[in-house]
Amino acid sequence: RSSRASAASAASGSSAAARRPVVAPDASVRVLVGEAARRAVTHNTASSFASTKRLIGRTASAEELRALAALEVPYRRAGSGEILLPCPALRRALSPVDISAELVREMAAAAERYLGRPPSHAVVTVPAYFGAAERAATLTACQLAGLPEVSLLREPEAAALTYALDARSSQRRGPSGASAPPRERLMVFDLGGGTFDVSIVDIGGDGGGGIVDLVRVVATAGDPRLGGNDWDEAVADWLAAQFLAEHGGAVRRGRLSGFARRRLLDAAEEAKVALSAATSVEVCVPRLHGPLGLNVTLSRRKFEAICRPLLLRLVPAILDVASTAGVTLSTDLGTLAKGDPSLAPQRTRRWQRLVSWRWQRAGRRDEEGAEAGAGAGAGAAPASAPIDRIVLVGGATRMPCIGRFLRRMTGLKVKPSLQPEEAVALGAAIQSDILAGGSDLGLRVINPFFQVPPPATGRKKAAAKS
Repeated sequence: RSSRASAASAASGSSAAARRPVVAPDASVRVLVGEAARRAVTHNTASSFASTKRLIGRTASAEELRALAALEVPYRRAGSGEILLPCPALRRALSPVDISAELVREMAAAAERYLGRPPSHAVVTVPAYFGAAERAATLTACQLAGLPEVSLLREPEAAALTYALDARSSQRRGPSGASAPPRERLMVFDLGGGTFDVSIVDIGGDGGGGIVDLVRVVATAGDPRLGGNDWDEAVADWLAAQFLAEHGGAVRRGRLSGFARRRLLDAAEEAKVALSAATSVEVCVPRLHGPLGLNVTLSRRKFEAICRPLLLRLVPAILDVASTAGVTLSTDLGTLAKGDPSLAPQRTRRWQRLVSWRWQRAGRRDEEGAEAGAGAGAGAAPASAPIDRIVLVGGATRMPCIGRFLRRMTGLKVKPSLQPEEAVALGAAIQSDILAGGSDLGLRVINPFFQVPPPATGRKKAAAKS
C-alpha cells in the first residue's frame, strides 16, 4: 500500500503470482509455489496441487468425495473427517490447510522483499460464501505460515473498496466543486480460478457530507466448485478427444498420462487467454504421446460452445442473490439456455429445466414482494431496486462470453473499470491501510470479518519441527 498517495499498488515479481496457483516439489524435494511450481510439474505431477481453496475447511462428505472422484484426484480421509491429499514426493499426505500455508508463506516472503521488512499485519481475503469452518481453516493456514496478525475480508468487500477509491480519485480529477460520490448498488461478479461468487454490495456516503463511503454486502451466493480452471478442464477434454480421435490406436487403453494431461491443461489455458482478444487460435502441443503431437485450430465460437454448460452454472447464483437482495434483473434466459445439442444433450436439457425453474421461482417471489409492498401503503420499501454497475473480479471475467452473459442476465452493459486480477488484492491493501490508521481514505466496511488468530498452537509448533 502507499498511504502517502492514498492509493494501493500491487507488488510485482512474486513467483506465487501464477495464473493457475500451484504448489509442487522440485527434483530436490523443495516445495515450490506459483510459476516456479508450474515449471517443476514435469518432475512430479502426482505431487502438484492447484485449486485447493475449494477444499479448505471442508470435511470428506459424500458430496466432496464425489467431486474428487470425478476429477480423478487421489485422497485420504483423516480420522477427523479432514480431506488429505497424498504427496508421494514428501512421503506424506497434505491437507488443504498445509498447501494453503505454503502459498501464504511465499506471499509473505514476496511482501517482505517488496517492503524491505517483514509484514506486521496481513489482510487476507476469502470468498463471500466461506462459512465459519472455512474461515477458521484459512486463519490456521496463516498461522502455519508464520503471519503474526491476520484480519479476514470478504472478496466482494475488497473489490468494492477498490472501486470506491477509484471512483473517488476520478471525482477529484473532475471539475472543482463536484458533489460527493453518489450511493451505488454494485453487483460484484467474482470468477476466480477455482471458485465463483456473486454479491450485491451497497456503497455510498453515510449522510455526513460524503466524508465516509460505507461498503456493505447485502447478499451473496456462489459455487465453490466452479471457476476459470473448469473452462481449462473443458477445453483440455476437447483437445484430448481430438488427439485420441486421430491417434487413439497408439495410446494404451485410450488414456493419456498425467504429464500429457497437464500439458493439455496449460495449452487450454493459453488458448482461453488468447481467445479473449483473438477469434481463433492454433493449439500446438508437440510430443504429447511419444513422437505424436497435437495441432488443431480452436475458434472462439467453438470454445464458447464447449463451455456453455459452465456458463449456465453461473445462472442459479445470480438468480439467488438478486432475489435475496431484491434487485431487478432484465434477462434473456432463452438465449442462454439454448446450448449446443451436439455437445452434451442431456446436460443441456437439464440446465434448461433448472434455469427455467429457478427463474420462475424468483419471479413468483418478486410478485409476492410487490403485492406485500402495495398492501403496506405509502412509505413501504420498494420490492426491488436496480443494479447501478457490475464490477468484474478475476482473470476469467476477461472472456468475452462473460460480458455478454451478464448483459443478458442484468440488462447492463459491462464497463470494466478495474484490473480484474488485482481488484481484490488492492482492496485488501486499502483495508490494511485503514486498520493501520494510515491515510484518511474516508472508507469503511460495515461488519467485515475482523478476526485475529490466537498465539501459536501446538499444531504450528509441530509443523515447525517437521
